[in-house]
Amino acid sequence: MKRQEIAKKSGKKDTGKSAFVWTKKRKIAAGIIGAGALSLIIFAVMIFVFDLGPLKEIERTEEEARVVGECAGYDIYFDELRYITLLYSEELDAKYGKYSTLSGEEKAEYENELNDKVKEEIKSNYVILALCDKYGIDTDSKEARSYVKESLEDLVDEIGSREKYAEWLEKNNLTDALVRFIYKVDYLESALLEELTVNGEVVEYTAANLDQFVAFVMEEEIYAKVIHVYYPREHDLYTQRGTTMTMEVNAALKSLGEAKNDKERYNVMKSLIGNAPFVQGYSVEGLGSYITYGQMHKDYEKATFALDDYGTSEIVELEEGCYIIMRMPKVRDEVARKAYELVEYYRYAVLKQLKDAKKAEIIFNGNSYFDSINLTEVK
Repeated sequence: MKRQEIAKKSGKKDTGKSAFVWTKKRKIAAGIIGAGALSLIIFAVMIFVFDLGPLKEIERTEEEARVVGECAGYDIYFDELRYITLLYSEELDAKYGKYSTLSGEEKAEYENELNDKVKEEIKSNYVILALCDKYGIDTDSKEARSYVKESLEDLVDEIGSREKYAEWLEKNNLTDALVRFIYKVDYLESALLEELTVNGEVVEYTAANLDQFVAFVMEEEIYAKVIHVYYPREHDLYTQRGTTMTMEVNAALKSLGEAKNDKERYNVMKSLIGNAPFVQGYSVEGLGSYITYGQMHKDYEKATFALDDYGTSEIVELEEGCYIIMRMPKVRDEVARKAYELVEYYRYAVLKQLKDAKKAEIIFNGNSYFDSINLTEVK
């Protein structure tokens, strides 16, 4: 969970400049998953303390503060495990049905998938901490603490009051300590990117050498220009047309397959984009968007970089829907005009590649208490 998810939960518009959404990620908790473990009496006592001075931490319960394992040398607490578990339980309920209604093989599949997903997701925040350790970044700096303090004050102001903030925590299965930790990791990710950029050892291109970056984009095969047509899984237009996502995708592939040359195929693609339920500006105009590895979902990238210019992909099926991609020729003048924007995207793509590599290295080691927990019973 990142700052953007906290903003979504609170109804706050995120105005941060450091985050860029590269992949079609799982939607982390826009909804509410039920009550937390803290009692209203404890909240009331802590709110009384809050109102006497600075925004002080609401203590976790003994269970919430219990260590369940370690990852990359850092202790993992039950409140984080609970939050992640409840998010994925909701996702798997939608996939399999409520756990309590399952039996036999489906029940075992649900349990195994929940266990695997939770262990993998736990690593997400600790990847940043591990990389900070590697590059000598203080994970408890004065700047990090100041960022957390200011972010938390903004969040409480947005929610409306300190009392409502406490209620919000309970409603969203969060703790004050976990929210503060999430904000700290958010700051550290920005600090890490800055360090990687300043020392030049990892992030080679910046606004200071855009001409070189333009040449890099044009020459290297790790950049591609794309347009795509996108079909969400559900949309009112399907009902109006008497179609389904599958029917429209298959019809689109048939039309593209009948094109006799690149020009015809491009015109068919533009027509399909304009007729799809959801569109993106660059696709409608046919101008294209420049992407590199680490920027999009891995399946989207795999399909894109396997194409020649004006080639179209088969169906790329992701969680939110289906894509058909066309790879376009790169144009130097376009890259030059977009260079400042693209170099920012490039920085985050480099960071994502580092994060993915580190995530593959580290593991979550649950302790005996974790082993005693049945994740399907976490509330």
